[in-house]
Order: sequence, then structure tokens, then C-alpha cells
Amino acid sequence: MEGHGKAVLCLAASDRQLLSGSKDRMGLLWDLETKKRLMSLGPHSGNVSSVALSTEQRLALTVADKWLSVFDVRSGICVKSLNAQGCQLD
Repeated sequence: MEGHGKAVLCLAASDRQLLSGSKDRMGLLWDLETKKRLMSLGPHSGNVSSVALSTEQRLALTVADKWLSVFDVRSGICVKSLNAQGCQLD
């Protein structure tokens, strides 16, 4: 699977999907069966250093710099962003 322009820093997987985070400031969601990219999440303000998947809620989480971003994996839209101080942006 090719997609990131720089080194991959983190991975999270479910039975059917893989989420990768990279130094290219992007999160990429992959279909493990077809090995195709489903969507790009970002760009972020810095390296994506941590990712998580919640298949039950259909959410993908990414961490870059001091920001946690929550994406709806049905649409690829960022639904919430939280910074390290707990401030919330909609």
C-alpha cells in the first residue's frame, strides 16, 4: 500500500480497516481487504504521532502537535478538535 509522502509513525487497525499516521501530516484510512485508500484525514498542523479507530462509533482519532482530532469515517469530516489545554473548536 502506497500513499504517505513521508515516514509512517503510527498505525491502528480493526478487522477491516487500517489507519496510518505520518510525518507528512496526514492520516490515511485503508480497506484491508482491497488494500485501497478509503480517505485522507487532514492535513494536520504537524506530524501525526498517534491514531485510533472506533469502528462501533465509526470514528477515527488523530493526534498531531497538541491537537486531538475526531473524524467521522463515513464522511471524512473532522467533527471535533481538542487542544492540550482542553479548549474545543467546532
